[in-house]
Amino acid sequence: MSTTLERTGTMEETAAQPAPASREPADWVAATLAVGGAVWAVVAAAGGHSSARILASSLVAVWALTSVHLARRGEPNAALVGFATAVGGAGVGSKDIAPIAAALLPAAGLHFLLSIPTGALKTLARKTLAVIGYVAGAGVAIALFVARPGWPLWPVIVEILFALLVGLPASGARYAKSKGPDRKRMEWIGWAITVAAAFALIMAGLHALVSWPKHLGEVAAAGSVVLPFSLVLGSSSRARQGIDRVLTATISLAGLTCVVVAVYLAIVLGLGRVPRHSERTLLVLSMAAAGIAALLYLPTHRRLKEFGSRLVFGERSAPDDVVRNFGSRLSRAIPLDELLLQLVESLMVALTMENYVERDGLRDELLAESAPLPLLPSCEVTPVHPEGELSLRQALWLINSTEWSHESGAPDGTVAKLLAKV
Repeated sequence: MSTTLERTGTMEETAAQPAPASREPADWVAATLAVGGAVWAVVAAAGGHSSARILASSLVAVWALTSVHLARRGEPNAALVGFATAVGGAGVGSKDIAPIAAALLPAAGLHFLLSIPTGALKTLARKTLAVIGYVAGAGVAIALFVARPGWPLWPVIVEILFALLVGLPASGARYAKSKGPDRKRMEWIGWAITVAAAFALIMAGLHALVSWPKHLGEVAAAGSVVLPFSLVLGSSSRARQGIDRVLTATISLAGLTCVVVAVYLAIVLGLGRVPRHSERTLLVLSMAAAGIAALLYLPTHRRLKEFGSRLVFGERSAPDDVVRNFGSRLSRAIPLDELLLQLVESLMVALTMENYVERDGLRDELLAESAPLPLLPSCEVTPVHPEGELSLRQALWLINSTEWSHESGAPDGTVAKLLAKV
């Protein structure tokens, strides 16, 4: 079994190795265009005084650096990320191109969700959905370009919702079938989506309660900066090893935070009124306190549970921990003698057998309906049943008896041989 595990680990490490850097020339072409778009966006933002434009240009720069990294590592979707970043940078750099970029980026996002983690649209259904997304994006882009400079934002919102409603279930279906490094990449992407969604909900709640931030769309979009970081971390074999616990904790904390925001919105707006300007500071502080309480919930809950277990069970483990630990030991390559010895020791500690055997009359209770058992220092045990088997309680009494195991010095393997008769 150990040899099989070693071979499996070796194969997984081999699969986790990054692909060659020269896998696709299109990756480097897209990365070059992304860097050019980022430079255009940064120069255009530096010439103005718009905070929203500066924020958007910074986001484009992060995506451009990510596209270069993905191209260097030969990661899947490197070309898609690069081309989408170039379109976004052009939209930030030119107001005339902005409606076209806003309409095409949701289509690129749909393509991304349909193709992760391998970067390929393998089925006809996924290819059809991607084509529909790009055709719809092109149509919306033409309509918004004609309607500029005051082009509406709702068609872009509809595109984003369509991409999420179609792309997330499709990526979830692939996640259920993925294994190894591909599964870890998708977990990092899921972590980023969870963080970005929670951040957007928090900003929306603050905007509804205290009318801050003023540029809600730009600030919520800035929360998507975690997505390029997740792609970078997903390309690292070392970072892929720790995503399981990170994703679990993130989902829990994000859920608690969303509950806090939803409760504030329901109570303050649903049952009360919009806070006045003088009340906004107190409301924000109370929301911050609730958020900190949500962050401290998990470590506090764990420590209090440990303290309660020590208070109730003393130095012993909780009774359910004995079963849980024994189940985990069964999954390992442990010899039977050692496994049975650990089981007896766990039962002795968890059930405080030392206290029970010292009570008067307990031996008669344990050995009821059977002949008295001789306590021998050897491994030979007098059968008490027709088939020569011992009950579990009798075996535990023999193992724990101070006359036999502590003073006589039972030889090695006695515990296993006793339990083998149970």
